[in-house]
This record gives sequence, C-alpha cells and structure tokens, in this order.
Amino acid sequence: MYLKQILLGLWLTIASVTSVFAAWNGSSIEGSKLGTQWEVIDTQGNSRTAQTIQGKVSLFFFGFTQCPDICPTTLATISQIFSLLNESQRKDVQIIMVSVDPERDTVEVLKQYLSYFPGNIIGFTGSEEQIKTMQKSFKVFSRKVPIQDGKSYTVEHSSNLYLFDKQGKPRLFYYSDVAPEKLAQDVEALLNE
Repeated sequence: MYLKQILLGLWLTIASVTSVFAAWNGSSIEGSKLGTQWEVIDTQGNSRTAQTIQGKVSLFFFGFTQCPDICPTTLATISQIFSLLNESQRKDVQIIMVSVDPERDTVEVLKQYLSYFPGNIIGFTGSEEQIKTMQKSFKVFSRKVPIQDGKSYTVEHSSNLYLFDKQGKPRLFYYSDVAPEKLAQDVEALLNE
C-alpha cells in the first residue's frame, strides 16, 4: 500500500511537470544567454541592440536575400502568424531576419527583399564583425561556399528560429519547419503573460 502511494505521488509529479513543458510548442531556452550580446543596423538605418527589441514579442531568423529556397520559404511560413493573430496582437509582434551575408545584404537590399513578405518584418545587417558577434550570441553557424563559376558564392547557415518575450528574454527555440499555427499559439501565450 505504501509503495502504491509513493508510485502514485511520483506519477502525479511527473504528469504535472510534463504538462508544464507540453504547454509550449517550441523548446525552452528560458534562462539562457542566447541572443543577449550584439549591436547591428536595422532596415531603417538605426543602430539596434538586444535592449532595443524590448516591448514586443520578437521572432529571430538568420538568412540572406539571395538564398534560393530555405530563407524565402521560412519567411513565407513564419509571416503567416500575422494572419493568425488579431490586430491588437499583431502590433506587439515583430519578426527579425538577421542577414548572414552582410557583404551583399545592405540596408536597402534587405528592406526591399522583406517588403515582399506580409507583416511586421524587420531586417538586421551590419559589418562582418557585427554579424559574427550576433551569430556567436545566438550560436548560429554560417559559412561562404564558392559557386562553381568561382565568381560568386552562396551561404550555408543554421535556419533555426528564436522567440523572445516582451522583456527581450530568450524563451523558445524552433526548427524552421515549425507550423505557423503552433508558432502563433506560443506567440499568443507570450503576449498574454
């Protein structure tokens, strides 16, 4: 009988802990230092830091404008969250695409590229050093790969997503193939905190 009570108590503890973790669709990065040390330029030409994203729920994605497949597909998918939120919620959400190709992705190029996607999408670029510092802060990988003609290159890079709360703290991590509905659920939960 005593063993049954212990096992029942253990099961209830595990069930309650599991339900807490099951509430999110992404993987928790809460309490980490990911994405907290950087300074770049946004598509308005303004200097931005981790402190300047506060006040909105922010979703970070690293990519580049000349990417033939993953980047435009991911941006098209994640920008769908704006259609899943109400007007009031949309005002408090921003998607941030950080260029891993600052050599070609100037402020103007990035701004033009992002104008093709719906919603509040901001682009971040800067010097090679600024972008490397930001990538290091997020633990994002990228490297230039020469194209066969030898005159140009492409960029291999991580394509994960990072969701930050309104206080600018890292909260959730996703792979780029996350369903927009699941992402919108987590965004909505952070907006309601």
